[in-house]
Amino acid sequence: MERDEDGFFVGSVPELACCHAQGATRQEMLDNLREVVALCLEVGGEMVACDASGVCLCDECGADL
Repeated sequence: MERDEDGFFVGSVPELACCHAQGATRQEMLDNLREVVALCLEVGGEMVACDASGVCLCDECGADL
């Protein structure tokens, strides 16, 4: 977890592709990260591809992770 240049907390789970989240507070970032982890695992835990802006490119979801 770190803070970006705009003051947002940013976190990721390196073991899961495209598993990144941010929030105005640590708690908000952690809540968002939990949601993103659930979405990543919903895709079957596969290493899904995403573009530079974090948009998932898998056929199943196409969700903005």
